[in-house]
Amino acid sequence: MAPTIQRTGSGAGPQRPSRPGEDDRRSDLICRVKYCNTLPDIPFDPKFIAYPFDTQRFISYNPTGLERNYKYELLTEHDLGVTIDLINPDAYALGDYERPAMDPADEKLLEEDNTAVTNTKRSVQHGIALSWMRRPDYISTEQTRYQPTTIEKVESDIGFSVRKKMNADDLYMDRDSQVQAIEKTFMDAVKPITTHYSKPHVHPVEVLPVLPDSNMWKYPCAQVIFDSDPSPIGVPPPLQNEQMSQAMIRGVMDESGEQFVAYFLPTDDTLEKRGTDMTEGVDYKDEAEYEYKMAREYNWNVKSKASKGYEENFFFLFRGDGVYYNELETRVRLSKRRLKAGQQISNSKLVVKHRPLNKQEHKMQRYRERNLEPLQEDEDMSEEEEEEEELPRMVDLMGDRETELAKRKERMERKLKLKRSFDTDYDGGEGDKGTHYEDLKKEADDQSKLNKGEFDGVEDSLRVQYEGYRPGMYVRLELDSVPCEMVENFSPRSPLVLGGLLKGEDQVGYVQVRVKKHRWYPRILKNRDPLIISLGWRRFQSLPIYSICDHNMRHRMLKYTPEHLHCDAHFWGPITPQGTGMLAVQSVADKQENFKIVATGVVLELDKTTQIVKKLKLTGEPYKIFKKTAFIKGMFNTSLEVAKFEKAAIRTVSGVRGMIKKSLSEQEGAFRATFEDKILMSDIVFVKTWFAVEVPKFYAMVTNLLQREEERSSWKGMRTVGEIKRENNIRNEVLNSDSLYTEVKREPKVFNPLQIPRNLQADLPYNLKPKNVTKGLDPTKDRVAVVLDHEERKVQNAFKMLREIYGQKQNTEEKGKKKRVEDFIQKKNIVEEKKMKRQKEARKQISRMMSKKAGAKERALNKKGGKRPRE
Repeated sequence: MAPTIQRTGSGAGPQRPSRPGEDDRRSDLICRVKYCNTLPDIPFDPKFIAYPFDTQRFISYNPTGLERNYKYELLTEHDLGVTIDLINPDAYALGDYERPAMDPADEKLLEEDNTAVTNTKRSVQHGIALSWMRRPDYISTEQTRYQPTTIEKVESDIGFSVRKKMNADDLYMDRDSQVQAIEKTFMDAVKPITTHYSKPHVHPVEVLPVLPDSNMWKYPCAQVIFDSDPSPIGVPPPLQNEQMSQAMIRGVMDESGEQFVAYFLPTDDTLEKRGTDMTEGVDYKDEAEYEYKMAREYNWNVKSKASKGYEENFFFLFRGDGVYYNELETRVRLSKRRLKAGQQISNSKLVVKHRPLNKQEHKMQRYRERNLEPLQEDEDMSEEEEEEEELPRMVDLMGDRETELAKRKERMERKLKLKRSFDTDYDGGEGDKGTHYEDLKKEADDQSKLNKGEFDGVEDSLRVQYEGYRPGMYVRLELDSVPCEMVENFSPRSPLVLGGLLKGEDQVGYVQVRVKKHRWYPRILKNRDPLIISLGWRRFQSLPIYSICDHNMRHRMLKYTPEHLHCDAHFWGPITPQGTGMLAVQSVADKQENFKIVATGVVLELDKTTQIVKKLKLTGEPYKIFKKTAFIKGMFNTSLEVAKFEKAAIRTVSGVRGMIKKSLSEQEGAFRATFEDKILMSDIVFVKTWFAVEVPKFYAMVTNLLQREEERSSWKGMRTVGEIKRENNIRNEVLNSDSLYTEVKREPKVFNPLQIPRNLQADLPYNLKPKNVTKGLDPTKDRVAVVLDHEERKVQNAFKMLREIYGQKQNTEEKGKKKRVEDFIQKKNIVEEKKMKRQKEARKQISRMMSKKAGAKERALNKKGGKRPRE
């Protein structure tokens, strides 16, 4: 029910004369009641769903088998002088003695990039040159015949506009341009560097070669970016640098299953051990343990080379003989992880024990080293190389066989020792992999056997003092302060389960649960209706307040539970641990019309205080309006209330926004407000506020077990308002007719015709200019019908027949002309075919004569023993 205000007739100021009928229509409500049922907000944030399909599935073109296997016809020009059938490509190919030899390394550089994995045997088979097959007009290697060719690898004509946008130096369309580009790089490397390429005033101090780091390339490196300085606080800078150089990051999972990254710093003992290792010149000791303590917890975001949009990064190392670069395969961004409510800082420790690299790790290092080696004809490892990788690494001691065998035996014993330690820790020493549950079960069985062996033969009275009551023993419990009805009305058909409460569960406070109406219960639940809640060991009745959590963590009250959605419920009840399930019913009766369970939920939080709010709109009306300022009354009662709401945002029903400025002295509760536009006297001004809702402190235990067995299902607690009204036959009376739903009838809005100024009409196009038609002028009005006489009708029919005859004559002439053109084209094609046939025969005869002449000349030279002239 909305709050009201009591108005008295004894006012300090003069009374304004009221309007006729104002006392009948004025309402003393601070806010106007608006009856509407709206959908509540979504109780959870939106989430992105991973798209499981290929993003290119609808836009990438996939040719069919017919398109791939289609053999295109080879088209040639008809005036080349020879036919394509008589050309032998082997006759015009250069011999090996005429082709300059090229170094294999240069030949490899001139080959085009082929990132796809190819089959070597198939490539060799496809690479065989055939005399009857013409090679495609691509200036590229033979590999481009069996892979997609991009625009950079195809010889094409480039226009001026395209060549202007593209860098012509980077377009290598033939081998000569590639050779020139490669030679230019060697020439540029020899030139001395005197100035900066873009800053003329910058001069070099020292020039060093940049080479790949062959020593460190086999180790994968990652870039770790912290959101703040991770160095420990209160430590001298030299010690900070030493600790951070030895720090480690590891992925960790907490008790709730949430994963995070832990940042570990070495302890003082570990720093001493690492210092000793550096003094002795070793990386680590085999059996030494290095301890690290957790310093911070971070959330992580990882991007690697396989991630989309990842840019390759490199880092440089300066050494005495040059600058070496290495690749950063991974980028990790770490942001500080916030502790949850009630969570304590972890004191975890990391113990590191070094071991030799296994076969797979050596293989991965070898694979990374192969990236720096020159490309071979076949980059795949052969079977012999894989077998060599699997063989153990031999120790070469310059021919000393006994020392070599002793060293190998020592390494083998160390490996067997590590294998036995691993089997003992993880496989139980026999190779059978057991789970953690089986280990705990085995430990409990061993402890049970040990206890049984120690206490075997001891009396039960003495054994109970040390071991406690064992499972299967009968015990007798005595309970105090039990009502007598519990004993008198006890029934064996309703057994009792004895349990206990944890520390802190005997207190009462506000309990917040996430609840959802059961889908089989037909009606929604109303706010403040009593519910019988089964929570933990207790059954009690309480008055829940339903709410929903907004994006700003504000609990907004709901009048009813939403359909098919969760909501929050606050009630006064016993303190229960988080995650405990709850169940609610409206009655304990066995036979009910509807489904008995009305709602289910789970405990979220428990606190001594809670805050639930609901919307409250305070309305007022203007009584004096200036340009953008107005005096508002009827919204507040005193100037103190106005002072509390200064600088608050207000709004009119028409949508004009404003702000409360200051209270006025001429009328109590009135204030001055500014708006973004001038308002009207008929506007209603309102301010949105939030009103705190108090959770009723009602908690009543269900005591139906104290009644007789036949009366237990008739136990009743607090009744709802509806049940009380139905039992007493009370009907709600409508005190205010405005509370009833009425049909709204709105008349259609009639707008005035559009008036366009004359100076604007002159600039409009013709189709948009208004067409001024003189009113009252109808060209079809008062028109006289024309009636033809006999002679005029004869003349009209004659002209009609003449037009028809002329149209038929034109169609006949058009058809004849079209036929004559087709006959002329057909005769012309026949003449062209005969001409082409004669030219073809002539070219054949010329080719035969030239072949015979060349053969006779060659035979004559062979008879005389002369040399063949060079062309």
